[in-house]
Amino acid sequence: MHCFSLKDLDVIYSAPEIASVAGGNASVDVLEGDQVRVGCEATGIPDPEVSWVRRGDGGVRLTSAPSSATLVLKSATTREDEGRYACVAANEYGSDAAEVDVNVYRRIRFRGKAITVSHKYVTVDLQYTCRRFIRFCTSCCLFLLLQVLPLSFFKGAPKDVVATSMEDIRLPCDLEIDPRLTPTTDVAWTKDGHPLDVSSSSSSSITFSESDFSLTLRRVMRPSSQGDYACAASERRTGASARRTTRLTVLGEPPEFIATEKDVR
Repeated sequence: MHCFSLKDLDVIYSAPEIASVAGGNASVDVLEGDQVRVGCEATGIPDPEVSWVRRGDGGVRLTSAPSSATLVLKSATTREDEGRYACVAANEYGSDAAEVDVNVYRRIRFRGKAITVSHKYVTVDLQYTCRRFIRFCTSCCLFLLLQVLPLSFFKGAPKDVVATSMEDIRLPCDLEIDPRLTPTTDVAWTKDGHPLDVSSSSSSSITFSESDFSLTLRRVMRPSSQGDYACAASERRTGASARRTTRLTVLGEPPEFIATEKDVR
């Protein structure tokens, strides 16, 4: 029989220590609607209880588990979920805590909805064009245009713009960007999939507005000006992106009717 006294035993214990939280990041950036998962691991003897609390909520536990716990926000919203969260590890010998900021950003979106052009909708535009330039026979003008324009013009899903040759056209981008992400958001225009150079005054026929990201085309011509113009935004911090296409159709110059003297002989 072996007898031991307490002085022969080494009692091992240790206060908790947060080993890892959010992968070592002080903040987590997410977009509205995304799921948030932030892990937290702690060491200690005995195993500490690890829990998540939100600062300012009176210390209410959101989740807890032995040694590690994961903060889960299934669908993040700016008002309800954004804030500072703390991972707290505790056992009978002490406690430790680490904080992380959860930033929820609004997604990049466009104001309004892209218009799907129907035959009826386009006819209204064409009627306006015909009434403006060929007042004597609007129905004749419509008939001719419907014969000339390609069928794809009436089925186009992008937001369509109809212009007459040599007219100035403004193509809006209508972006809504979270103000906190504006410095890290890049906006670019393309035409038929090819980048447009809108830097400074590289082209007097194209003007880019840095205030509202719109594109102004001066004295448009057919067929060089018409095509699919796309405004694309990409944000570097969250990886958010958005894109909208506008189809520009340029009609030929309106006909001019010159009165001539009639030979009455």
